[in-house]
Amino acid sequence: MKNFILSKNFIGVILFVFVIQMLLAYASFGPVIFTEVKNLPVGFVSSDTGEMIKQVESEMISTDMKEVEWILYSNYEEMMEGLENKEVYGALHIPEKFTSSLSAIMEGTLQPVTIDIFINEGMNLQGAQIVSSILGGVVAKQNAEIRNELLVRYAANDIQVSPDDVLLIGNIVTANTTQIHAPSSNKEGQLPMIFTVLIWLGSLIGALMVWLGMHRPEQKPGSFISTQLVSGLLLSIVQTLLAYIIVNVFMGLEVTNTGLLLFFILLTAFVFFLIQSSVLNWFGFKGWPILIIIWLFGPALVQVPPEMLSNAYYYGVYSWIPIRFHVEGFKDILFFNGGGTFNQSLSVVIGIGVGFLLMITLSIFSLRQRDLTKSPLKKRMDNVAS
Repeated sequence: MKNFILSKNFIGVILFVFVIQMLLAYASFGPVIFTEVKNLPVGFVSSDTGEMIKQVESEMISTDMKEVEWILYSNYEEMMEGLENKEVYGALHIPEKFTSSLSAIMEGTLQPVTIDIFINEGMNLQGAQIVSSILGGVVAKQNAEIRNELLVRYAANDIQVSPDDVLLIGNIVTANTTQIHAPSSNKEGQLPMIFTVLIWLGSLIGALMVWLGMHRPEQKPGSFISTQLVSGLLLSIVQTLLAYIIVNVFMGLEVTNTGLLLFFILLTAFVFFLIQSSVLNWFGFKGWPILIIIWLFGPALVQVPPEMLSNAYYYGVYSWIPIRFHVEGFKDILFFNGGGTFNQSLSVVIGIGVGFLLMITLSIFSLRQRDLTKSPLKKRMDNVAS
């Protein structure tokens, strides 16, 4: 026992465990721990043309708020289009006659005024919740300023107010919050990630089983690749139906845009199969860690608004993780009725698929250097036995 503990093998086990723990911690908890609320794009537009509006705007959209990057729109319709196109996580709208209502309040006519808040919940749940809190704070600050100014005026002029008026003054500026593109439930909000995870794991198992099964006597590189592609397409069709049945029947989650959804599931499954098969064709079992890293880092990262990620995570991992485009595509189908940035996501996913289809085709040069007539698993077992 002493000899084993002091041996290089035991030291290697310790190092291996350490590396795995660091990798799991960095992948699972890093995106949450090393995030900072900053530069979240939020829209702002005013439909008011009163004389006081510039002062009100400057008070609301403070440049000192590092958490927010204000996107100024010229009109209400442009702001709503920005929300639809997933340009902002939320927006603040000052309605018409807002400042005239404030003037009337200062002259003694007590009537509540409203500021419109829009929360783009389908874009990113975490980002939307943060922005909702920030915009609620902006309205609360504006309410406090108007309330304090009113109280100072009343005190200076010795004006008496009724108990009902006191309550009204306390909430003289209120927020009318509207959640748009919102999932109907928390369970539905998880659908984009559920679909992506199910398809990635299913494709991963399928790609490995097909790759192993293609190693057989008298196997040629050309037929290896062609059979691999046909098998992958058939597996993707089956997986599309299974993923839909699992989510819609067994999980009881209602989905919309069924036709477009099934198409995107099929495309996603086949693209994932191409990615995974390309890695196996070029690197064999040595490429397996690449696929594991994508799987470990992907789910945690894509749920965090990219603006909040540290530079290390954003440029080192997020920028090249392919599954983020699939998650966004599913969001666009399920929450934006096929709008949002679906066309961009679709173009990127197709581009990734074409790129890895080319990689599989070119892998014929790597396959020619290998023995395709014997299972890689059997080779490893023979090596261990010897």
